[in-house]
Amino acid sequence: MEQKVIVTLLAIIILAALFFASPRGKLFLEQSKLKDKLSIVGNFFKNLSGKVTSVKNNEGSKIEIHLTGVDPNYMNDQQLTLDDSNFVITLKPESATLETMTLSFKDKVQLSSSNFKGKITYSQGKISLEGKANDIWVDNFGMNKTDISFSITGTPSSYKITNVKKDLLSFKEVSGSLSWAGLKTPALLQKDKLDLYDFQGTIEEKNGLIYIGGSVGYMKLNNVPIGIFK
Repeated sequence: MEQKVIVTLLAIIILAALFFASPRGKLFLEQSKLKDKLSIVGNFFKNLSGKVTSVKNNEGSKIEIHLTGVDPNYMNDQQLTLDDSNFVITLKPESATLETMTLSFKDKVQLSSSNFKGKITYSQGKISLEGKANDIWVDNFGMNKTDISFSITGTPSSYKITNVKKDLLSFKEVSGSLSWAGLKTPALLQKDKLDLYDFQGTIEEKNGLIYIGGSVGYMKLNNVPIGIFK
C-alpha cells in the first residue's frame, strides 16, 4: 500500500516537472506568478535540509538523543522502569520504608544504590522510588543484602539515574533543547509534543533542570516520525 502511494506521488511530481519545463508550462508560471511561490517553497526546503540531515535508522539499531534544560514539571505523571540502575539522589523525604522498617528523616538525605530494580514515578514535583536492590546507602548508613525492599517519596534537589527504560516516553508538551544523530543544530522546543519509543538511558536533575540522554528506536516530534526504518 505504501509503495503504491509513493509511486503515485513520484508519477505526479514527474508529470508536473515535465509540464513546467515545456513552453506552455513556462508561460503558465510567468502569468500566474506561481514561479515566485515555488521559488519560496524551494528555498524553504533548501534551508531545512541544511539544518537537518536525514536519519536512516537500520532495523534494530538505535538513535542517540539528548533532551536538555527541561523544567521538572514536564516530568509529572511519568513512570519509568529502573533495571540494574545506579543512582545518587538528594531529596527531602516525606515517607520511606526499608524492608519492614518505616524510616523518618529530619532533613535532606542522599540516597545511592548500584543495582536497583524497580520504578520511579513523578508527581507534582516529587519523585517516588519503589523496588529492590542488593545495596542501599542512606547518607553514611549502608545495607548489603540480596533483594532489599526499599521505597521512598520526596522532593528532589538533584539526582542522576542510569539504565532507565520506557517503551514510550511521551510528552504532551515539553520545552528544552533536543538533539539527535544527524541534526547539525539542536532543535529548541517550545511546548512541543515529543514521543520517544523504546527509550533507554540516563535521567539527571541538576540546578533545577532535567537532562535526558540515551537511545531510542525512533521518535515523533509533533507527530512527525524521525528515524523509522522502512
